Amino acid sequence: MAPSIYTTKLTLTYPLYAADFDPNHNGRLVVGGGGGEGRSGIGNKITVLESTTTEVSILTELELSRDEDSVTSLAVAHSEPDAHSVQIFAGVNSSTEAKKAGVNKHLRRFRVTHAEGREKKTEWEVDPPLSLFSQTGDDKDVYQRITRLSPLRRVGSAHRPPRQLAAIATGFSPVGEILLLSSVQPNLVRGRINLGKLEAADIDILEAGSQEFQVAYCTDHEVNLCAISAQLMAKARDKPVAARLVYERLSVIPGRGRPTFRALRFLTPSLVLLLLNLPGRCGAELLVLQVEDQDKGHVILQKRLHSSMKAGACLDVAILRQGGKGEADGDQQFVIAVAGQDISLEILTLDYSAQAGLGKFRTFSIIRNVHPHQMTKICFSQFVPANGAPPKPSEVGPETLKLASVSMGNTVVIHTLPLSVIHHKSRPPRYVLTRPRRSRTAQAVLSILLVVVALAAIAIQVLRGGSPPILGITRIAPGFREHTTEPHVINTDKGSPVPQSIGYLKSLLDQDDGEKSPKTIVIREDDETEVRADVHTGEEAAKGAKKWEELEEHQKEGWKKKLAEAGQWVAGEGEAILKGVFFAELGGAIGGAVGG
Repeated sequence: MAPSIYTTKLTLTYPLYAADFDPNHNGRLVVGGGGGEGRSGIGNKITVLESTTTEVSILTELELSRDEDSVTSLAVAHSEPDAHSVQIFAGVNSSTEAKKAGVNKHLRRFRVTHAEGREKKTEWEVDPPLSLFSQTGDDKDVYQRITRLSPLRRVGSAHRPPRQLAAIATGFSPVGEILLLSSVQPNLVRGRINLGKLEAADIDILEAGSQEFQVAYCTDHEVNLCAISAQLMAKARDKPVAARLVYERLSVIPGRGRPTFRALRFLTPSLVLLLLNLPGRCGAELLVLQVEDQDKGHVILQKRLHSSMKAGACLDVAILRQGGKGEADGDQQFVIAVAGQDISLEILTLDYSAQAGLGKFRTFSIIRNVHPHQMTKICFSQFVPANGAPPKPSEVGPETLKLASVSMGNTVVIHTLPLSVIHHKSRPPRYVLTRPRRSRTAQAVLSILLVVVALAAIAIQVLRGGSPPILGITRIAPGFREHTTEPHVINTDKGSPVPQSIGYLKSLLDQDDGEKSPKTIVIREDDETEVRADVHTGEEAAKGAKKWEELEEHQKEGWKKKLAEAGQWVAGEGEAILKGVFFAELGGAIGGAVGG
């Protein structure tokens, strides 16, 4: 049974188009939107929310000018360590009058500082807005469609904020662009990707090394990658950046057209997850694209989403690594969320390890009717254990992952997903949403072992006489039944169970034939492995044999071993049962043949 998903909901006073979690705070969410320019009565705002498993509340809120556009996209940057502040990059267009004059200051940066303690005061600091997109003369409808920041690596100086790569992209532009910026100096354009008549549907960034990044973006039918060096991040000024086409969707569905890419996310430096919408709103799929070095990418995994999702709207991925580290080595689990046009969320997991490679998509949950209106953005909180390091077994505690979604209907919904712990003998514990399945090789080996064990158990049961002979097992191992016969156990009222033999000798000793003459039992060796017991009346037939009590100690030990191997006696019965029984020498030398 899957663990419970905790859901909290809040309705604000304006439609929401953007959301992002504070990477330094698992429960802090920033949302933005508004009614746009005009006198609709609906303001434009940015709201900082605090959430727990049971409630979500407003921490602080900033109302923007109603003479400008609403917030169309935003991203939360990493703040200084231990600083109670949030830094927000957002796309907000200038007024219509300003755009007519050729000025659209679309990039905004805000800082929110809040004081902990009894007096929870917050202060907003707004930087001068920036105009960075190329001017074409016919761009009155251009807006900042995408605002994306590289994820946190948890490395760098403890006294200054980490430098992140920011990417912003145009929407409704005659000439599509992606601009690459530094989060520390966003007023300086480091690189510019010209898309021509195309526009980016989505962008993702991966920090491959110290200040070295990979940028992936998709248009309707193409996926492109480009590498951003540390030198470009530090020194470049508005440098043209060439991207590499790694995948193109050429297939056409007859009568409907070509599928289109909606969103993408890096899984590892060589694996990219794609959300693909089929033409004619006939379904949505997830693809995993593998890209190695300078080669073209190829799809290695594909998953059709649930049938009621006719088109995917949003995608996000949370990566659960060993202790939350940024390196893409070792075991890790990708938690994937897709929002559909049917106002549903499908949550999946995908496991990866350096040894076994990529696993298969597994649907964790499908949540329907999440909002009253269409979802516009979904995002995961960035998972980092409480102490920011791989947990020790003694320090492992409950952890959660949050998934937020916002809608045009003013609603915010936050789902809290409880994580479980996997313990390793040689490695620190790690957190997962679903327990990884065994690899195909491990499953095959386990299946073979189970079959072998089952066949062995059947064979032993047959040879012991507990089941009828099958497959000729008793003919293959004729002596096995005697050697593996377990002694019968009789439970007594006092003491421990006493083992008893169930062989022919025991039946002779217990037999009462009613005759008055004494019964003489003679044990003989037919060969080196067989023992035979004969019953006679009178002791004449025992000529040449010796009673048990007349045997030497080494002879007794030899006979006990022989009787036990033949299943005629067990040590638990003691030697008393053998008194009075005659033992015949084989070849005239009991000591040589038996006691050896």
